[in-house]
Amino acid sequence: MFNDVLITQRMKSLLVPRIEQAFEIFKSENNLNKVSIYPKNIPEKLLDSYLPDAVKEFKSLNKELQNATADEIDDHIVDYVLNECDIGFLLSKIQFLFNEEATLQGVKDKMMEMLQHTHPYDQVNRDYWIRTINKIKHVDVLAKYADSDHLDSFVEERASDWKENLKEE
Repeated sequence: MFNDVLITQRMKSLLVPRIEQAFEIFKSENNLNKVSIYPKNIPEKLLDSYLPDAVKEFKSLNKELQNATADEIDDHIVDYVLNECDIGFLLSKIQFLFNEEATLQGVKDKMMEMLQHTHPYDQVNRDYWIRTINKIKHVDVLAKYADSDHLDSFVEERASDWKENLKEE
């Protein structure tokens, strides 16, 4: 008979590093390493939602292991995780959990804050920055500018006419 607790624990110990690796790849592919505005609990959410289904599927696929030794079951768990939970699969699960709209709005808010508190960009009309930022519709594009080291690049590439929009005194 299967020991659900042991199967769950072992599968979790194998899935956690794979999910974390997939999440790091996801952040890198979406330029999220520079910003802290994204749901950091995605790996935990994925594990919580996927682990029960994975255990259930493993048990249904391996009914012949009911009387197997712990080592044999462990070998099958390792094979299952390696074959069924590859990085591509986990990336698709992460993408499903990722709320791009909320993250994009968070990055937009951060960009506005940086522009309003960085000289000389703080001398520009707020509406101009809002319009300029809102033209960018993808979080990965905007996120690459969302730190003080890349703010000048944003202005240079996306707002070259910013000096024409200085506040009137």
